[in-house]
Amino acid sequence: MTEKINILLVDDNPADIFLIKDLLLDSDLLIPTFFETDSVQGALNILKKERIDLILLDMFLPDSSGVETFNSVYEKHPETSIIILSGLSDKNIAFKTVQAGAQDFLLKGEFDERLLEKSIIYSIERKKNIQLIEDSEKKYRALFEVTPLPLFIVSLKDYKIININDEAKCVFGYSESEFHLKKLNELFYNNHNLEEVTNKAKTKDQQFRTITKRKNGSEILVDVTLKNVVLADESFLLVQMEDVTERVNFEKNKLDIINSIQDSERSNFAMELHDGLAQELVLLNIYIDQINEKCNSVPEIQQSKKIVNDALKQTRRLTYNVSPPLLNKGFFKGLIVLFERFNDVNDMSISLHLDRKLEMSENYLADEVSYNSFRIIQEFLNNSIKHADANEIKGQIDEYADYYEIKISDNGKGFNENTSKSAGMGITNMHKRANLFQIKIKITSEEKTGTTLLLKIPKSDADQKM
Repeated sequence: MTEKINILLVDDNPADIFLIKDLLLDSDLLIPTFFETDSVQGALNILKKERIDLILLDMFLPDSSGVETFNSVYEKHPETSIIILSGLSDKNIAFKTVQAGAQDFLLKGEFDERLLEKSIIYSIERKKNIQLIEDSEKKYRALFEVTPLPLFIVSLKDYKIININDEAKCVFGYSESEFHLKKLNELFYNNHNLEEVTNKAKTKDQQFRTITKRKNGSEILVDVTLKNVVLADESFLLVQMEDVTERVNFEKNKLDIINSIQDSERSNFAMELHDGLAQELVLLNIYIDQINEKCNSVPEIQQSKKIVNDALKQTRRLTYNVSPPLLNKGFFKGLIVLFERFNDVNDMSISLHLDRKLEMSENYLADEVSYNSFRIIQEFLNNSIKHADANEIKGQIDEYADYYEIKISDNGKGFNENTSKSAGMGITNMHKRANLFQIKIKITSEEKTGTTLLLKIPKSDADQKM
């Protein structure tokens, strides 16, 4: 070892002192300064004045004995490595000092210069490593406390809350002792499947959005991040929560304003189509019938009449698409009509399967959830027809305890999910609508095979009471 070591020997037996000094001289250790004393008080005085790297400490001295000797020195200078010098009869007591913080113990008369040298080197290195860990934990603790987001350390075994920072206490209103009596899932309003997400968090950070409950009963919307951390050789969950209530409400209000403007424009456009172009086509159809009465079997007239009828049908479909039906008669009834309208497109096969009970149900979904779910589905159907060149679309609606699942698949050309260009503005808006209103959305696609939309729409309170 090339590092210089200042050693303090604390022993009142001259024979032991002579032997240890002789062993140290025969070792390869570089000891520029060697200090010795025969009492705890003498050791403390030296430690106040000098830089000591390691203490060789006898447990039985004139002013102290047993474990108390170690405690007297360790409590004042925990940063210094200590090796206990013990007799054979005191072996058990020496072992207790190691449990209390000593780096090692040596039995007098049973070690040579090599064993003494090895013990000193290992003790100093071990103490350095312990100090590094302690410093790291202090930095971690400081970072844990000053983070401006609620943080939790949670047991992976039973999800009990082990530790929290001050921001968590401030946001949720619970004291530290109250938090220690709780489990993580007790903070969640809709009780996520923690077992599933925490298993995933062991290999990769997990994120989800949920509603949490404060002590006063109020609710906030939070983004939750789960990270697996190892502390003292044991795995825990580091849980971070970010209050996104105001941000989401702002986005919702902004989206409502945009939707209101767009719907107003769509309504005006639909009215112009219905009252303008559609009426003109109806009038043209009447004139064609009159001409047909005056002319006998003119093929061009019959062809013109067919073109006008097709134009009327396309106009009605366009009117419907830009101005969807009112959903107050029922979300599922609206979807049925939507699929029926799209089925009018030439060479298209569109089907929707759902339980009769759902088909006849009223609109129990929350208005904004119902409206935005409808828009997402409408956007998907438009994309399937206009961009994917699909000629077959199948829809399925299933009901579960807390949500409705809607799955729609087309047989279009699909797209490569790994290329950024594939996710156009339409798909981006679909995800944005879904995230704002707690609608779980998944869009999967395979080139030359087709695209699938999967929606999980949360039930409203009224719907769940049925």
